Amino acid sequence: MKPIYKIQFINEYTQEVIRAATFDSPETILHMIKGFEKTINIDEDSYIFDSNQRAYIAEYLTHNKITEDNTITYNLFFKTRLSDIQIPLG
Repeated sequence: MKPIYKIQFINEYTQEVIRAATFDSPETILHMIKGFEKTINIDEDSYIFDSNQRAYIAEYLTHNKITEDNTITYNLFFKTRLSDIQIPLG
């Protein structure tokens, strides 16, 4: 059976899952992780959106990978705060 790949964006302090998505392959997830890892040494904000399309200012901290049965989950941990500027998305 082909594995399922999940990504979860998690608030490090509350452990709340801000957003989750599922993919057929890990390439997109690994690309996102590499992009966030590049922001660690830059003094520039990243933005992530929750499932209700609220914008969060996010500082990437770390990630882990959990394998359970047929599902591989990548948990990405962020220090977050709700952005003062909310952008209406389509």
